[in-house]
Order: sequence, then C-alpha cells, then structure tokens
Amino acid sequence: MTITLEVCEPRELLALVPFQLGFQPRESLVLVSLRGPDGRVGLVARADLDDVCDPVAGPAVAARLVDHLRSDGAATVLAVVYADDALPGAAPDGSRPWVAAATVASAAEPPGVASVWVVGRAGYRRLDCADKLCCPAQGRTLEDLESTQVGAHMVLAGATVRASRDQLAGLAPVPEDDRRRARAAAVAWRRARSADGLRGPAHADWLERSLVAWHRAVEGSAVPAELGQVAAALDDVVLRDAVLVSLVPGSGRLPEKIVQEAGSPPQDTATSDAVGRAVAALLDPAAGVRPDSETERGRSALERVVAHHDPRAAPGRTLLALVAWWHGDAALAAAHLDQVCGEQDYRLARLLRTALDAGMPPGWAAVPRPAGR
Repeated sequence: MTITLEVCEPRELLALVPFQLGFQPRESLVLVSLRGPDGRVGLVARADLDDVCDPVAGPAVAARLVDHLRSDGAATVLAVVYADDALPGAAPDGSRPWVAAATVASAAEPPGVASVWVVGRAGYRRLDCADKLCCPAQGRTLEDLESTQVGAHMVLAGATVRASRDQLAGLAPVPEDDRRRARAAAVAWRRARSADGLRGPAHADWLERSLVAWHRAVEGSAVPAELGQVAAALDDVVLRDAVLVSLVPGSGRLPEKIVQEAGSPPQDTATSDAVGRAVAALLDPAAGVRPDSETERGRSALERVVAHHDPRAAPGRTLLALVAWWHGDAALAAAHLDQVCGEQDYRLARLLRTALDAGMPPGWAAVPRPAGR
C-alpha cells in the first residue's frame, strides 16, 4: 500500500507509524524515512528506547537505524520518541527523549532530522516546540491521532494495529480436537515419506500429493488432517520451495514442475531458470513484484497450517516471516522469526534474519541506485 504524505503533516505521519509497524509502539524510538522533496513515506525503523539512550551502545543503535534509512533513499528523517514518562509536562533536558534526539541527530548527518516528536500515554508534542498554543506542556490529545485522513484510509483498507509487538505474530486459535487430528496426520505423513524412501519416483509422488493438500489449503477446503500433512511436508525443502514459488504472482504450474522433477535428473534448465525468476520477483529491484491477492490467500493458508500443527516449527513460521518481509512488514517478519524454534539451525531463517538486520527491503520496495554507487 503506497501513501504519499507531505513533510508538513506531522499529525498524519504520527498516525501512520503504528499502521506501518503493525503495532502500537511503546518505550521506543521510531525513525521515518521521508523520500524526495515531496516527503514520500519510506522505511519505518524502530528500536527500544533504552537501547538508544544507553551511553555506550546507543550511538551504534542509532547509526544502524539511520543507515537503513539512508539505504532507503531518505531525504530527511522524522523521529518519534514513545515514552510513557515523557508527558505531562515538557520533557526536560537530560530526559530520555532529549538523549534519544541528540543521539539520532549525531548519527543522521546526512540526511538530517526534520523534527522530533514525543508520544506519551496521554498526549503528544514536538520535543523542541516552545509555542504553548501549538504544543501545550500536557501535549496535544492522542484523540487527534485517531481522526486523521491516513488513519481512515488505512482502516478502510483493512489495516489493523496490534496493541503491542508481542501480539504481532499471533495466530487464530484452533479447537484442540482439530489440532490433534492435524498432528496425528503429520506423524503418519512423515512415516509415509520414510517408507517411500528419500529419492526417486516414490518421493516425487509423495511431494505431488503434498502439493495437492497445499492447494486445498489455499482454496480453504482442507480438513485438519490435510493441514497436518502440509505441515509435515514443509520439512522437505523441495515442497517448501514449491509452496514459496506458488505464492509468487504468475508462477502458474511451476510448483508442480518442481515436485515432479524431484525424483529424476532434470532434462534441461527450464524449471531452474523459472525458479530463478520467481526468486528474483522477491529480491531483485529490477524484477521485483508486489504480493497479490493469491499471495494473501497463501498467507492465510500458511497461518492455518502453522496454527494446526506446531506454531514454533521452523518451515512454516519462516515462510510466514518471508511473506511478511515481502509485504514490506519487517516488524511482523521479525516477530514470526522470534517464534521459530531452532532458528540458527534453519538456513532460510538465518538468511532472512540477516536481511532484516541489514534493513534489506523486498525487490519491489528497493530504491534504484544510480550507476556506480
């Protein structure tokens, strides 16, 4: 979702931040990348306020955030300090908002900080505003942020804001009987794979049946046992990659080709070339595409698969994290990865965590670089 806001609309920007993060930040420093002369909103980056205010580690934390915004093409930066104890009353020199502001200002030259805002439990104000009519000591009421154009637009578009970061990666509850059926089916499906062998036509047949169950999950017609089969099959990287490719717009029958060729040597490079193009659709700024409605259906199916089996299993959670990152929602992606059991042992999770730590955007959101830079 692309929204264009002017730099002179701080109330609209402040209202946008929770929607961009997916949750209401608290005890946080949030930096908003404002691109170009028209102040288009770009990357939104967050860090714990205590980390930024730490006299030893704080400058490095702020520098890392600012580096992400520079890579995003920020012309200037809007800083927002969320501190429960910041209001009422103007934040005194030496308080955490002022420390955070000074730390960010030192790190952000260039691109420079346009303004610093403070949001407390009951109000908000610009940190350095001395005009009591503009920014009373008690702050402007938070209700101002609930009656904005951007807020109305995001709500109409179906966007939601979680109460806290801890709730970001939550999944819909599943009846215990359904979960038992799914888990029993997962155990049986893994045994079937072992009985069929790890290679050859039997493996390809098992993968094809697993992919059929996945398609039924996307259609919304899969029963709990089939969701359990998909969860077990995601342990196989061939099926996992086929599921990932199925989420890419225009992938067509490529997932079927991936699993069909698993049991025999490839006859040519057509399938591998097509897989390369599908991966480029996620990563490459020159070929990147946005997720579409089919991707959303796939994400919903993945959520059901994960919720019915093991919410901490690496394959499903990592795919959910990857889809969130592809949507440009780094906070949700990180929250999903936080749920992964054994992240360091799962290569795709490690790679995605590295991308998140580096502030790497999906291909469609990357800012083209001038030649030679």
